[in-house]
Amino acid sequence: LTLNLPSDVHVKGVTYGTPRVGNKDFVQLFDEKVPDFTRVNNEHDIVPIVPGRFLGFEHPKGEVHIVSPGNAVTCTGDDDDDDDQCTDQSVSSIVTGNVLNHLGPYEGIHIGTLFCN
Repeated sequence: LTLNLPSDVHVKGVTYGTPRVGNKDFVQLFDEKVPDFTRVNNEHDIVPIVPGRFLGFEHPKGEVHIVSPGNAVTCTGDDDDDDDQCTDQSVSSIVTGNVLNHLGPYEGIHIGTLFCN
């Protein structure tokens, strides 16, 4: 959006449990063009750690990691593997993760068909 909208239009992005979406060049461009961005990851969700960094995929900056209900930390880096409370350290592989954490809760809200009635 920031590439096609007038420069005075502010774009803010918030995502929940998103996978890695681009390579290093993409992430650098994204961080430059959308500095007001937050990606929220929930507990041991495996989706944010795929595809693997060994394939060249990275996250943009802006992680907020929900460590437990009502307890979240702000992570400073793209894939912040220096902080053991951020996703990259706390969910080191899909074996140690839990795909059900992908469904939330995110600030008390669950997503997905398991929670629809």
